[in-house]
Amino acid sequence: MNFRFKKILNLLIVFSYSSAIFLLPIFFAVFPRTNNVFELNKIVLFKILTLSLFLSSFLKIVFYPEEKVYFRGVTKHLRRKKSLFFAFLLAVLSLMLSTYFSINHQNSIFGLYDRQAGLGSLFFYFIFFILLLFNLRSKAQIKNAVRIVVFSSFFVAAYGLAQATGHDPYHWIESTKSRITSTFGQPNTLSAYILLVYPFSIYLFFSAKNYFAKITYLAVFVLLMLNLFFTYSISGWIGFGVSLAVFVFLYLKNKTIPFKRFFEKDMIKKSLIFFSAVFILFFAIINIYNANYLKSKIGYLVNPQGGSTAARIDFWQASLKAIKERPIFGYGLENQGEIISRYYAKDWGVPSDINVIPNRAHNLFLDILLTGGFFGLVAYLFLLYVFLKIILRNIKENKSRYLNYAILASLAGYLASLQFNFSFVVGQAYFCLILAIVLLSDIGGEESVLGENKNGFPLIGKIIFSVLSLALAGIVAYSVNFQLKTLIADHYFLEIRQAELDNYFFKSLTLFDYIKELKIRDLEYKRKYSKIIIDWIPRIDQYGLVFRMTGEKVVKEILGEIDGNSRDDYLTRAYIYTFLAGEENKNYYDSAEENFNYLIKNYPEMPIYYYNLANMLQKKGDYDRAIENFSISLDKLPSLNDPNLNPEHKKEIESMMFYVFLGLGDAYLSKNDFEQSGTYFLKALDLNPKIPLIYEKLSSYSKIKGDMEEAINYNLKARKIWEYDYAWPFAIAKLYKETGDYKKAKEYGEIASGLNSEDVLIKDFLNSLDVR
Repeated sequence: MNFRFKKILNLLIVFSYSSAIFLLPIFFAVFPRTNNVFELNKIVLFKILTLSLFLSSFLKIVFYPEEKVYFRGVTKHLRRKKSLFFAFLLAVLSLMLSTYFSINHQNSIFGLYDRQAGLGSLFFYFIFFILLLFNLRSKAQIKNAVRIVVFSSFFVAAYGLAQATGHDPYHWIESTKSRITSTFGQPNTLSAYILLVYPFSIYLFFSAKNYFAKITYLAVFVLLMLNLFFTYSISGWIGFGVSLAVFVFLYLKNKTIPFKRFFEKDMIKKSLIFFSAVFILFFAIINIYNANYLKSKIGYLVNPQGGSTAARIDFWQASLKAIKERPIFGYGLENQGEIISRYYAKDWGVPSDINVIPNRAHNLFLDILLTGGFFGLVAYLFLLYVFLKIILRNIKENKSRYLNYAILASLAGYLASLQFNFSFVVGQAYFCLILAIVLLSDIGGEESVLGENKNGFPLIGKIIFSVLSLALAGIVAYSVNFQLKTLIADHYFLEIRQAELDNYFFKSLTLFDYIKELKIRDLEYKRKYSKIIIDWIPRIDQYGLVFRMTGEKVVKEILGEIDGNSRDDYLTRAYIYTFLAGEENKNYYDSAEENFNYLIKNYPEMPIYYYNLANMLQKKGDYDRAIENFSISLDKLPSLNDPNLNPEHKKEIESMMFYVFLGLGDAYLSKNDFEQSGTYFLKALDLNPKIPLIYEKLSSYSKIKGDMEEAINYNLKARKIWEYDYAWPFAIAKLYKETGDYKKAKEYGEIASGLNSEDVLIKDFLNSLDVR
């Protein structure tokens, strides 16, 4: 029985770390579907498997005292490496100081919703690293872990290839045919992952003795290279160049590497020729298909004024300015977005989105400087230096030499790509795995990790450890349950978004109650849901006052819990106060303005805050100040004539200009300045004649100034565009009734009824005409 339990624990340990290595790259929100499709699902899975690994490892040490021998041996070996111990101590200290001096402790501890990189996540990465040191006990286990890495990458690459050929089974907001994303949701993230894993496919190819295995690893390598190209990630290509340079350098430095003997067999030669031909053919076909996209990427590379290159330069310059303000300990983990966006400039809207809030500097070292200051960067670089020394010593002393070659190329390519990007869940977890393998290569073969333990625990010790084990099992079970509830809450929030699309208001309220009942950290959902309700209520006011009253009650409750000092907190409060403000709550206008003024003070170049403030002032009836702020928001937008402006960003700028023109038109109309009002409404019409709202505005404008014929004509124009929308003939019918033309009113009323025979308002309208 005792032996069986130990065997179960060993299986659970192997299952836990193997599942983490294999599943993490390929896992995303297929089932259950969640709002945060990638990073949240990956980190939840990682935490659960790490907790399983921790509990099973602890139980093994407690109930089998002989396990202490290996534990003591590894610990003793690590203690002898004073530089390594000091490096870890310095890293932990830097994180503690960074968190202490953080400008937003909640972000730093729990992490951002979309990045999941707070102190809590880093703690799990560290635990995973430590547990790997005590559970990967042989070269065979290490090599199996490497095989799992490559085996997992096959599924990632296969999905990426399906996307490249236009056979993605899922539909994403951004097309995956132009730039593949596979199971990572972002091309640059996929490319960074490939850089981490592809050297291990090469290592396994050369170390495999079975020819079928060699062909398999070669096929995986080819798939990964195809995926790397079709990410169209410049940072990925640069990283590949760096890692390839490392391979070449190692070969030139050590020509004893017996590459030639691996190609002696005719089968291997034919396999190489076949896969090379497949690679070139597939590369040519897809490249021809995406020729224009490839040209644009190369164009952005050579032109630093446009595209992602220019955007990164903007973020880097802003980061350097921010670093000068707090150079020693930084701003705390996950607070880069709060700081970088304070340096937002008008021209940022050319290479990237207007009002962009980048929550990363898109450079590893700048991110570290922002979060942990120079102290944090020194700690990180020193840790890398210590591990680099160990890798080079492993190579020199022939301790898993070829595996360490692959590790060196892997880390070089990955870190090079992160000079243009940022870390991610799989990257962090695999980074810990690779560092653990480096240390284990160094430990391998030493007698200090061997030996026997002749002494068991006394009875009292067994009792104490049994109680501790039960307590730990309870804590782990609670933690796993909490992680699962996090995913469930995100699933409910996705359902809320779907309920909004389906116009199921009360269903969304029920789902939001489900999220609250889970008792997780739900502040992010409260902020998001309040914004959904505020945007939703005006669209369903027509169905009755109960919707508005219910919505107001919900956002009031949320308002009482939004007491933080983050940008999102100020913005949420400003939205809610604006929504709730009215004749009975005039003081809410002042509260809204106070929050908007904070945002404008700290983010003075962002047009969206002036636009939102102007909308609030317009609702308040302060039309002159509304016009002033609408005008400022226009001035903060980039010129539509900028030669570096791509069609996508130009369309986004036009969209904001459209709504600013509508706001100006409304404000001037409220002042009875018909000339200025008409001018701005027509400007909006010129920008986008395909949005129904502009015809409603122009019709109302014409009606107020007394030109009923013009009001009817604008509705007639809209009806030609949206011929199956009953709202337009119904609006025309009502206008004809006001002019006294009941015959035309009935004609268009019947047309509207034919398009929507169930509408009560249309029925009442036609009945009122029949009475006459």
